[in-house]
Amino acid sequence: MKTILTFSLLILLSACRPNRNEENSKIIIETPKNFFFRIDFNNHDHYDSYDSTLTRSYNFGDTTLNVWLTHEERNNLYKIIIENDFFNLPHSIPNDTTKSFITPSKDDYVVVYINGQIKNRVRVNRGGSPLDTNAVRRFNNVFNYIENILTKTKKYKNLAPSNIVSM
Repeated sequence: MKTILTFSLLILLSACRPNRNEENSKIIIETPKNFFFRIDFNNHDHYDSYDSTLTRSYNFGDTTLNVWLTHEERNNLYKIIIENDFFNLPHSIPNDTTKSFITPSKDDYVVVYINGQIKNRVRVNRGGSPLDTNAVRRFNNVFNYIENILTKTKKYKNLAPSNIVSM
């Protein structure tokens, strides 16, 4: 009888233990306090989260505005950076420009800093077919998240278009 009771108790206890997959899926990613980034996009726009400035370049000068990200946007961005293993991307993702090209060619660029140190900087030239589609996908997940936040702000939408012509 004691054996049956002990066996039943062991089965009951093992059923109450949380699933290891559930534990792993609830890992909390904490955003470092001194985390900031810089991004170049659209050939003439630049954002620096350190001082929360969005700059658009024109032929005869720049326009700079303050655009602040929310705490939630910063935390979500950092989570996306970790999920896409951004810190292990190469600094430049090469393209095969013989297969296709975009005229004019443009570079998209993201630099991530933690504690004042560059954690990674990645440049993608959009002027050809990517040789490493996995790296481009991971970069785009980070890049597009940032770009979407910035381009949806009222301040960004009210900026006059840049008059710079890229060649």
